[in-house]
Parts: sequence; C-alpha cells; structure tokens
Amino acid sequence: MQVLYVEDDKLMAKNVELILQKEGHFCHTADRGERAVELAKRNAYDIIILDIMLPDFDGYEVIERLRASGIDTPYLIQSGLVDRDTRPDGLGFGTDEFLIKPFDGAELIESMERVIAGAKQHSAPKRDSNPDGRELPRHLGPEKRRHRRFATIKAAKIIHKKIQTDCIILNISHGGAAIRLPKNKLNCPENFALKLQSEPLHYCQVCWRFQDKIGVKFIGR
Repeated sequence: MQVLYVEDDKLMAKNVELILQKEGHFCHTADRGERAVELAKRNAYDIIILDIMLPDFDGYEVIERLRASGIDTPYLIQSGLVDRDTRPDGLGFGTDEFLIKPFDGAELIESMERVIAGAKQHSAPKRDSNPDGRELPRHLGPEKRRHRRFATIKAAKIIHKKIQTDCIILNISHGGAAIRLPKNKLNCPENFALKLQSEPLHYCQVCWRFQDKIGVKFIGR
C-alpha cells in the first residue's frame, strides 16, 4: 500500500513510517500542508493520513486543495484536539474514522484498513431501475462516491440569542460538523443553533477550536 503521512512532529512521523514499513507498506512523509499537496499531486497514494494542526495550513485545507484538483484519495484524520470519550460522535471530521493521539500501531493499521475498505465499497458501481425495468448505471462524482453519508454543505447560519451569523460548513456527519467562522466572529459561543439551508435546526456544542475553524457535536434538533 502507498501511504502519505502528514505530521510536523518529526519523531512521530518517523515512528509511524517504521510501523508502516514493518507492515510492508511504502510511506512518504510530509511536515507541511504545501508539501503534502505537492506529493499527493505527484504520486498515486492509496490513503493519506494527516494531522489537523500543521505549521502552514491545516489538514482540512490539504483535503480541500486536493479535492479541487480532482484527487480523490481516501484520507484518515488524526488529531489530539479531542478525547476518546467523544470519538464516536464524528465531531465534524466528515468521516467514520479518525485517529486520536496517541495511538498504537494496531489502531493505525486497523483504521487504515477500514478507510480503504469503505472507499472501495462506496466506489463500487451501483445500478438503478428505470420504469421499464432496465438497469441503468448510476454515475457519481468522486466526492459523492466517497461521502454520500457525509454531504458537504457550502453555507449555513449560526443562531445565538436571535443573532444570525453566516458561516461555511467544511464537513458534516451524523454526529457533528466542522465549521469555518468569519474572521470577525471567532469568539463563537460554546452552544448555539446551526441552520443548514432548508433543514431543521441542529443544536450544537463546540468540541474543538483551531484558528478560524470549530468542531461541534450535535446535541439535538
């Protein structure tokens, strides 16, 4: 398996590289988001494992740039920004799987295998029946193939004490969302309602903050 591991902690990157090599995988490492994007455009990786907090720009921007370039490599987020008690909620990572630091080799390999298996399953061709009973192929773009359960929504509103603030949804799952805040609204309250286009309100609790982004878990509608 060809793996790109993105982590600015050089010791951790080396340890993970050794774990992957021991398991028979080929691994490139990058300690900056810009370098990760460069390598991912140049090489065909089976999976990209990346940290949220990077020195130049964060892991979400790495994903955004690659998707904008048409690169649909499955990714696995790792982070020390959340704890294991909140792990099942998703917390806006836009994926079923993410690694919480610290993790061991077994956790790493198991998570990678689940991500790869899920990507293959979601990429498998599906067929729809038309009214004549004939089977027709369903054509989906790369993002829709991989993230049908976790649709990305462009615009939303944060509602707190009757004040509405525009925001951008980066990723959303059944358990939470990652939100980009306006530059002048970084002091977002810990609890608020989130309005997603025509959907009912989601009541949210902030779980992590990083620069102009927050991760929230949904606590009701």
